Amino acid sequence: MLRLRHEHDRAPDRWQAARVRLSALPHLPERGLGAPDPEAVYARLLDAVTAALGAEPVRIREYLPATGHGPQGPPRDSTVAERDRWILVCDGDTFGDRWKRHGRETVAQDLRRAGVTCVVRRTEVPRVRAPEIHLDLIIPEEVQERLVIRNDVFAGS
Repeated sequence: MLRLRHEHDRAPDRWQAARVRLSALPHLPERGLGAPDPEAVYARLLDAVTAALGAEPVRIREYLPATGHGPQGPPRDSTVAERDRWILVCDGDTFGDRWKRHGRETVAQDLRRAGVTCVVRRTEVPRVRAPEIHLDLIIPEEVQERLVIRNDVFAGS
């Protein structure tokens, strides 16, 4: 079972809608500590994350240097002149599109940056070798702000 939780258990309805039950996993010949089919667990997790966050627009933080000019022309005193600032630019993609195009590493980086975690639990099922896998996806309240991509524009300086 996949359960989506907000940090304070106040998850928006769209995150609650992505519940997935993992009960059709193949049997293990021996009992172990892992999942019988890790790829199936990953696929279900990716489906749930895409359902919860895939529609979010990709926003990139960019540095906009000051022009040194006031709004109407030549340089003026520093109180009127435009200042350096950071702006958010949408590239027209959603995170779902980005994750399909770039793969697992990009998904992992984005989810780590956003603070999204997943708790995996195993439950033994009577007379069945394969355990039932439960996933709890925990999404922070400020996930939209944390998903912003912040490139290091000063790395080459």
